[in-house]
Amino acid sequence: MKKEILKKLENYSLVAVGVIAFAANADAQIVYTDIDPDFTGTSENWDGIDIDMDNDGQVDFVFYASYFSSTTSNTNTPHSYSSRYLKVNANANEVVNEKFGGHLFPDAISANGNINDNLSAFSADAAWQTGMNQTMAYTFDGFSGGDFRCETDKYVGVRFKIGTDWHYGWIRVTVDCDASEFIVKDYAYESTPNTPILAGEIDATASPATNILGEDIANNNNGSDLRVTFTKAVDETTLSEYRIMVVKASEADGFNLTAANGVSTENYTTYTPDGNDITLVLGETANDIGGDAIIEDVEYKIFVFSVADGSNAVASILSEASAGITLQTITSISDIENQISIYSAEGKIIIENNNITKNCRAEIIDLNGVIVNKIILTDNKTSIELNRTKIYIVRIFDGKNILTKKVYVK
Repeated sequence: MKKEILKKLENYSLVAVGVIAFAANADAQIVYTDIDPDFTGTSENWDGIDIDMDNDGQVDFVFYASYFSSTTSNTNTPHSYSSRYLKVNANANEVVNEKFGGHLFPDAISANGNINDNLSAFSADAAWQTGMNQTMAYTFDGFSGGDFRCETDKYVGVRFKIGTDWHYGWIRVTVDCDASEFIVKDYAYESTPNTPILAGEIDATASPATNILGEDIANNNNGSDLRVTFTKAVDETTLSEYRIMVVKASEADGFNLTAANGVSTENYTTYTPDGNDITLVLGETANDIGGDAIIEDVEYKIFVFSVADGSNAVASILSEASAGITLQTITSISDIENQISIYSAEGKIIIENNNITKNCRAEIIDLNGVIVNKIILTDNKTSIELNRTKIYIVRIFDGKNILTKKVYVK
């Protein structure tokens, strides 16, 4: 259908498009797509772009430009002229527009316009209408018009069906004054059927850090005893920074996103996303979120606050809490290795460490060098279940000393 209408239409491949889904509340979710780089088309080239709002393989809307040159004998005076058009095809879907002289003209909606079934906020003649060749902007033999002409960052209000349900959305467009060039930047829709959306609304939430772990690695009785590791956010393009926040375990249940937003800058440690999982040791002067120095014999839990970058996401997010960690004076493994017992029984590796008063870490490694399990040794006896009969290397370390033993599990 597209080729029949346009004769020439450049298909724009969205190979660098980012899609973000986020929940504004429990019942609503907006799916946002950033066209990166922005699509720029010209009328002279008859450029166009297909928009698949919900990425289901079906084109929902088509934007295209066209150009003609001709000669007319207007008022008996022959002269040459050119005409340029920017149009949108709604296929079987609908656009907020007005009908004038038998033609449809989409409304240019400003940011935060409420796109829903009630069009009273728009022009008096606005209506939801389907149709081909809806004119957004044009110039023709000295005449010009269209609601999008000379407009920057205006929104086409759209709705389309998923199954039998309407979904409201927007598409952001910039058009120059002679309709010779247009830019399509991004689009979004409300995934909850029949739910309004604001023009330009994304409010995407940053991706959270996961697998937060705190380890006691030294005997300095300050923040430098504490090493923090965590798995990076799935999409770090939504972040400006991570903030590592240490919370007394007794206060952790009440620590939430609001509280994290209010923590003073001197009471957390920042880390800039770099595409890798994170391991860092806190500074000697590091404080907990209340401003108290991090010290031994206090149980803490660690949170990572992912701060939204304000562009790809505007809502920050707080991780789950780590397991509790209490800094203590290390009893060196090298002093007590003869009293640590590591053995196998019934498909399990058993570690008895009655003389370790320190939280140490154990790793179970197969002979290919793959770490198959990690655990913090907090009990005098730890049982680690494995699902294969083979030889494993057990490595126990406290940050300074390492004890290694080969164990056959059957």
